[in-house]
Amino acid sequence: VLRVYRGRPIAEQLVSGLLFGGICVLGMWSPIELVPGALIDARTVVLSMAALVCGPWAALLATALAISVRWELGGAGMANGMLVILASSGLGLLYRVLHQCRRVPVTPLAMLVFGVFLHGGLLGLLFLIDHAFTLRFQQQWFMAYLLVFPVATPLLGWLLQDLRQRRTIEDALAEHVAKLQDSEHRLHLLLNDLPAISVQGYRPDGTTVYWNKASELLYGYSKQEAIGKSLLELIIPSPMHDGVRQAMANMFATGQPIPAGELRLQRKDGSL
Repeated sequence: VLRVYRGRPIAEQLVSGLLFGGICVLGMWSPIELVPGALIDARTVVLSMAALVCGPWAALLATALAISVRWELGGAGMANGMLVILASSGLGLLYRVLHQCRRVPVTPLAMLVFGVFLHGGLLGLLFLIDHAFTLRFQQQWFMAYLLVFPVATPLLGWLLQDLRQRRTIEDALAEHVAKLQDSEHRLHLLLNDLPAISVQGYRPDGTTVYWNKASELLYGYSKQEAIGKSLLELIIPSPMHDGVRQAMANMFATGQPIPAGELRLQRKDGSL
């Protein structure tokens, strides 16, 4: 989703909301059910982190899907379950707003604290379902709930945050490369139209990669003839091949340009 909807934040959030909402729906269709109608699943982890990392539209859509299915399932814990859904999304959005205001960080430790706070508070809503549920929950799932869900929250949040940061870095790198390519293109256009200055470009092995109009006029080779050919074949007289080859090798190895000087080179017709 991050890659396909790059540059379209609303579409990215809506598709993310459908995905996270779908995960919640699957969880509610196969939950831990301690008493009829009282469900335990991972929607608290999913909804809170979707709201924190993906944004309000993703949270709204995922919450709407989760609430509609929880309403359809009904049962003794329906009202409490819907409050759990709203609280998970709402607290995730609150965390997002506080982070955007630079009040709290989004680090694994901070998200762990958030997960403990969230699931500790939601225990109160679960215990309001009925006495039978509370008793069975305390006997079978209390420690597992406190150990697994608060830890799962920062793990999911860290994964989503890491993917988003990687996408941000990729976007910044792509923008930087595009600017470099644009600058290189403008430089090529500028150099190509200089009538009095012959400019060529070569790879370390001497292969020609750039040949401007002034080079065409000076040496007699067209751009199409020159590019891909070796510098030595084009304009360097045979007795100078070894010296020029060594000078170019030193230049590419050290990054230091060949010192300025005058050379007697040859044209396409063999004249010097």
